[in-house]
Amino acid sequence: MVDKFANSAKEYDNKVKQQRNVADMAKSIVEAIKLDKSHEILDFGAGSGLLTKELSPYVKKITAVDISPSMLEILASKSFDCEVELLERDLVAKPLEKQFDAIVSSMTLHHISDIPHLLKHFFDALHSGGRIALCDLYPEDGSFHSADTGVAHLGLDPNELVKFLESVGFCDIKVTDSVIINKQQGQYPTFVVSAEKLKES
Repeated sequence: MVDKFANSAKEYDNKVKQQRNVADMAKSIVEAIKLDKSHEILDFGAGSGLLTKELSPYVKKITAVDISPSMLEILASKSFDCEVELLERDLVAKPLEKQFDAIVSSMTLHHISDIPHLLKHFFDALHSGGRIALCDLYPEDGSFHSADTGVAHLGLDPNELVKFLESVGFCDIKVTDSVIINKQQGQYPTFVVSAEKLKES
């Protein structure tokens, strides 16, 4: 598999705005789901670990998953406030058998072609009562990405995501606005969708 982030990985963390944006997204995620120090969570599309870093004080362990070895190499060089396990893997093609207390993601869903298929994997990878919080772009005009990093969707319609989540079996689904990403070519609002895997009675 071609590593589409091989050329940008080393510069990825050098952008102050990007670090600030992810920090604000992390706040939105923390507000959307209750995390505590006993939780073991999955960071899907962890990249260089910006979101992993922000969430590490809140949980016991984070499994940071990404398909880019270049990004994971950057992540591996960092220190965190919890245990972090790195995993280079395409979860769409090869789901995990382990279950987690929560699954989080930042700006990764729009890179996934078959989102309902992925959400089914997420559902299966959660403990009963587990939650997801996924942050991504509202629909945009295609100007957000300046490089080919495997974009499958020009942003996402949260109403469609809600329907996908309901069809998989999630409940307590909520959508809230997150950070507005400012770029030279425009402003790009983001949102967080959160949901719960109903506790078994």
